[in-house]
Parts: sequence; structure tokens; C-alpha cells
Amino acid sequence: MALPTRFLLELAAVLRLAAWERQGFRRKLPDDLPTAEEAFADLLDRWTAQTPPSANDADPPLLTQVVMTWFMCFAWNGWEELQVDVLLDADSERQLVEELADYLWKHRRTGTI
Repeated sequence: MALPTRFLLELAAVLRLAAWERQGFRRKLPDDLPTAEEAFADLLDRWTAQTPPSANDADPPLLTQVVMTWFMCFAWNGWEELQVDVLLDADSERQLVEELADYLWKHRRTGTI
């Protein structure tokens, strides 16, 4: 039996939250974003209810929140280049560029950038 696409998309969002929490990013994530545990409990509650969400409903709100958080707070090529999520935690673009320059300078001879 195949699981519904909407369920799998929302489960993927829960797993992404769990990965961010495991990486120590929880305190840097938006306050309105639930914890992975809360999101998983909510997902199970809704899908085991008498009338689970239908395929015609709008995108799951958690999926939208997680995608927007990734879009606004993380490096887009983190997984592609480094196989990790890279949180961009800087108060300004200038600070981000300076920290990146410092990192590159420190690792200029290691060949591991």
C-alpha cells in the first residue's frame, strides 16, 4: 500500500526539522516553527483522525514553513557541496562576507574547503 504524497511531504518536513535540531540549529530557527517532536505528533494526529486530510487540500502548512525557513536561513548548496545544512547566521551581509573570508583564509592551505 502506498502512502499519500501529502503525508510523505509533511513527513519529509518533520525529518528536516529533526536534522536541524540534531545539528544544534533549534535556537536559531524561527520561534513559530514547531519542534520535530511536536510536528510529528501533529502529523500522526491529523492522519489518524476520522477524516484525514484530502489530496485536494492546500500544501501542508509545516511543509511551507520548513521550505521558507530553508530558503531564508540556509545556504542553498549546502547539501550539494558539503553534504550538510549550512545555517547562515549573520546580522548583516557584510558580517557574513567577513566571516566567510576569515574561514577561507584560515583554510587556504588545507585543500579541504
